[in-house]
Parts: sequence; C-alpha cells; structure tokens
Amino acid sequence: MANKGQPQRSGAYQRGEESRQRMIETALDVFGLYGYEGASTRLLAKGAGVNLSAIPYYFGGKEGLYRAVAEYVALQIAERQTPVALKARAFLEDPSLTKQNALQLLLEILDTFAATVIGADDADRWARFVMREQMDPSPAFDILYEGAMKPMHTVCSALVARLLDQPADDPNTLIRTTAIIGQVLVFRSARGLVLKRFGWKRFTDERVKMIQGVIREQVKSILHDNQGVQP
Repeated sequence: MANKGQPQRSGAYQRGEESRQRMIETALDVFGLYGYEGASTRLLAKGAGVNLSAIPYYFGGKEGLYRAVAEYVALQIAERQTPVALKARAFLEDPSLTKQNALQLLLEILDTFAATVIGADDADRWARFVMREQMDPSPAFDILYEGAMKPMHTVCSALVARLLDQPADDPNTLIRTTAIIGQVLVFRSARGLVLKRFGWKRFTDERVKMIQGVIREQVKSILHDNQGVQP
C-alpha cells in the first residue's frame, strides 16, 4: 500500500510546486504593474488560476507571496552574476592581482550585468518590481539588496578599490562604483527614452553588445585618465 501511495504523494507534491511557482510568476507581473497595495488577492489568485485559499496555504498571505517574489527576482539576477562574481572574488584574494587584471574582471562583471538587466527575456518583468522597491522600499527590499544588489556592488567596489588604491568602503570608491554601475542601469531605468530616441522596438543581442562596448570604452577611459590603468 505504501508503494502505491508514494507516486500519488509525489504527484501531488509536484502539482503543488507547479502551482506555487505559477503564483510567483503571476504575482511578479501583478505586483510590478499595480504595486503591493494595488494588487488584490483576488486578482493574484485569478491570474494564477488558483483559489483564494491557495495564497495563505502556500505563502501565509499576500505579504508572504510578495516576499517570495522578491526572493525569486533576487535569485534570478544573482544566478546570472554568480560565475563571474566568484571568479572575481577568487582573484581578489590573490595579492598578485594587477590593476589590468582588476579592470578586465570589472568589465566582465559589467558585461554580464548589462546582459542580465537589459537583454534578459524577463528583464522587463523584474525591473518593474525592483524599481517600485527602489522608489518606495518595503521590508522585501532587504531581500533584493542582500540577495542581488549588495553582492554585486561589493565585488565591483573591491575591484574599483584595487584600481584606485583606496579602501573598498571609502566614500569615493563607493561613489565611483555606483556611477560605473549606473552606466548600465540607465538603459534599464530610462528604457522608454532609449527605445524611442533610438527608434528601437526592443533590446536585441546585437544592441546589448553595442551598449556593452561603449560602457567598456568609457570605464577604461575613466580609469585610465584617473589612475593610469592601461585601456
């Protein structure tokens, strides 16, 4: 009897996970469009094709679902950044890391970040949610910050610090790091302006590569002019 029941339990578990993930995916769009207050539980449940009771069952309520969406977004962004971030951390532990090495690692991270926030298929969906949290942070902002924002900013500031011969937590280092990362983020935050001004419908792979190339040139120029790093 136990063997017969096991597949049923496994099937029920799988269906439960599928329902849970579908609710998160739906909530990402609904919260992104309407915000936390504007997204009713009825709208969230209807969009996911589940009963209202599914929200408290799987997430403990609307707030729990919102936090689950933040965790999902942070994970999606972090997973794309992790390989190059781990590579950079490993090099940073090597005292023989040269400024040229540090610069190349920084450019690799920026390339990956640009592909993630500008060119990824789900970037528009993530951005609506993240930008709402940037403008009006809720407790879920800490999930995004700790899971995706802080790790990337930390490794970038460590590389910039190596290039500037300054502490990584020096205000000048942090400001420069934020300004450098901002060269990527502006193409996300000002997406409407960019697409309309350039006459584009979307960010294709080729267009993202163009943006990456220009950002690389500007970062190398800035650091070369200020610190003597060879471009």
